[in-house]
Amino acid sequence: MRVALAAVGAFLALDAGITLLMLAFWAARGHMPDFVGPTAFGVWGITTVMLKTVGGAIGAAQLWRLKQGGRPVAGLVLANNAFFTIAAAARAGVFDGRVWGTLVLNAALLALVALPAPAVRGGCRTSG
Repeated sequence: MRVALAAVGAFLALDAGITLLMLAFWAARGHMPDFVGPTAFGVWGITTVMLKTVGGAIGAAQLWRLKQGGRPVAGLVLANNAFFTIAAAARAGVFDGRVWGTLVLNAALLALVALPAPAVRGGCRTSG
């Protein structure tokens, strides 16, 4: 199970890195993405970006160190990814393979950190 939690941590780190690269490209081009704006969806978009970069890095580090604190952080990031994907797809009116793939991946990783079997709980040490 430690390998699975490390894989979730690797996904969170990769997600945070890709989000940072996207921010750098948007800043270099002087372009604001469509999902960022003065609306409730725009605020959620900004929150998602911050959660992915900060929460993803913290969750990844905690999971790699096998600390219990990484599990709720990872769960929050993954659940937010899934819900934001659904909202963005509904807003755009597009539910294609990328959307379903993103949902399946985030749901599977969320299941690893949020719905563990009793044997899985032993995969992380208590913080301390």
